Amino acid sequence: MINLLKHESLIQDYSSYLKFELGLSTNSIDAYTSDLNKFISFLDGREIDPKLYLDYNKELENIGLSASTRVRYQSSIVNYIKWLNTSYKKGIEVEKFYIGINQSSTLPEVLDIQEIISMIDSYGKSKYIDLRNSLIIEIMYSTGCRVSELCNMKLADIDLDRKIIKIKGKGGKHRIVPLGSYLEKSIMQFIKKREESKAKSPYLILSKTNKQIDRTAIFRIIKKCAITVGISRNIHPHTIRHSVATHMLEGGCDLRLIQEFLGHSSITTTQIYTKVSGQHMIEVYNETHPRS
Repeated sequence: MINLLKHESLIQDYSSYLKFELGLSTNSIDAYTSDLNKFISFLDGREIDPKLYLDYNKELENIGLSASTRVRYQSSIVNYIKWLNTSYKKGIEVEKFYIGINQSSTLPEVLDIQEIISMIDSYGKSKYIDLRNSLIIEIMYSTGCRVSELCNMKLADIDLDRKIIKIKGKGGKHRIVPLGSYLEKSIMQFIKKREESKAKSPYLILSKTNKQIDRTAIFRIIKKCAITVGISRNIHPHTIRHSVATHMLEGGCDLRLIQEFLGHSSITTTQIYTKVSGQHMIEVYNETHPRS
C-alpha cells in the first residue's frame, strides 16, 4: 500500500520535472497532474498495476468519457510511470499500460474561407472591444496559433518592420510566422485604439479589465461570434487552427511547412489535414465532375 501523501509528494516532484526539465507550460502541467490525481484517487492506496489500470480505463469508459480523453489519460499515466522508473527505479512494466483504445475517425471540423471572413467582419471598427474580438479571429486564422499561444502573445512579439510574429509554443519552443497584410492592418488599428485606453500590460490581447485574457474568454468570443454569423456547427478556437491548415494544404502548401507553421512536433499530427483535404476533393468531384 502506498500512502496518499507519498503519491502527492511524488506528483509534486514530477510537476517540477515537467516545468524545469521539459519546460512545459503551466496549463500542460496542470492537465498532467489533474489526470494523475484522478488515477491515484482510484488506486486508493494500492500499488500502480496494469490490471488496476485496465479497471480504471473501463470505469472511464462506463462514465462516458470519449476515447480521445481516455487516450490522453493513458499518455499522462504512462509518462509518469516512465519518470518513476527512471527517477526512483520502480521497475514498473510500462509496456503493459499500453492498451488499444478505439478512437473515432471523425475528421476535424473546418470552416470555409467565407465563414472565416464573415466572423472577422462581424465586428465594428470603432469600438476597442470589437477591434479586439475581430483581431482574435484574424490572428488565429492568419498564424494558426493555439489558444494558449494567443493568450501569451505580447506586443514585443510583433515585429511590424520585419513583418513577422514570434510565437511561444508548447514546451517553451519558439517559432516565427509571417505577418500577413490583413493581420498587419488589423493589428495597427487595434494598437492605435488600445493606446487610447492607456492599458499598460505587455500582453497583446487583454480582458475587459485590462488583464491578460484567458482561454475561457476566447472560447466564449469564438462561439458567440459563430452563432452571430449563423454558423450552427460546434465551433471552437481550434476549429480555426484546423481551418487554416486545411486551406493551406488545399492551396498547395507543403505538409512540412504546415507542420512548422503550426508548431507540430511530429508530422503525423499534421497528416490529419491530408484526410480533411481529401474529403474536400471528393465533395468537389461529386459536385463538378460530369461522370461522378
